[in-house]
Amino acid sequence: MSSSNLVYMLSTTVGLLGSEFFINPFLLCALIPIKIYSNAEVDKATILSDNKNKSGIYMFQNTINGKRYIGSSNNLNRRFSQYFNINHLLSHKYMAICCALIKHGYHNFSFTILEYCEVSELLTKEKYYWKFFQPEYNIAQDPTAPMSGRTHSDETKKNNVGCC
Repeated sequence: MSSSNLVYMLSTTVGLLGSEFFINPFLLCALIPIKIYSNAEVDKATILSDNKNKSGIYMFQNTINGKRYIGSSNNLNRRFSQYFNINHLLSHKYMAICCALIKHGYHNFSFTILEYCEVSELLTKEKYYWKFFQPEYNIAQDPTAPMSGRTHSDETKKNNVGCC
């Protein structure tokens, strides 16, 4: 069993007990998220109101297939407003998370605030969570250098076709 599957299994099991947190079996420590919203569609208004004037690290998780996306923003309310805008998703179909939200619907995603932090710490902390969770919807290899190691074929550049 891979470590990410073990972490997911443990977090799901513990979540069923009413107190969800994530355990890294290699570090033997717990990662306790700040806030967990089990249904992004139902919790939309709360997500937006809870995160006004805050910066931090967040995670979308597909409740169907377990795939995750981790991001950061210096203005979480504005970023989440973008995700909840279908026109934004349609214009950013090159992003796997936007395609997944369109394809599966908000109701099939949980939303977690992993940490609130200072703007100066965002990319460093985001990189930590990328290494911890290894999110499948994040295409880049490093949040501090999002284009590093990525190439686009001429066909992709021409078509700008997303994953939907």
